[in-house]
Amino acid sequence: LRQIAREYMVVPYTLNLDDRIKYFDKLIEDFDLDGIILHANQSCRPQSTGLQDLREALMKKWGIPILMLNTDHCDPRAYAEGPITTRIDGFVEMMEANRNKKAQEAKA
Repeated sequence: LRQIAREYMVVPYTLNLDDRIKYFDKLIEDFDLDGIILHANQSCRPQSTGLQDLREALMKKWGIPILMLNTDHCDPRAYAEGPITTRIDGFVEMMEANRNKKAQEAKA
C-alpha cells in the first residue's frame, strides 16, 4: 500500500515542465529507452498541457523518437485504429533505425 501511495504522489503528467523532463531523463537513463510514447488525452487538459514542449526537449536532448498519441477518453471519434497503427509501426521503425545507427557508431 505504501508503494501505491508513493506512485500516486508522483504522477509525471502533473509535474511542471522542468520536473517532467527530469522524471523522463531518469527513466531514459535507468531503462536505456529506445523511444517514448506520450498520450495526449484531449479530455484531460492538465495531463496534456506541456506535452509538446516535453516531447521537443527530450528529443533534442536524447535523440530518441517520441510518439505523441492524441486521443480522447470521452469521445471515441478521436480514435481510428488504422492511422494509430500506422503511426505506431512508423515509431517502431524509427526506434529500430536509431538502434542500428547506435550499433554502427559503436563499431566505428
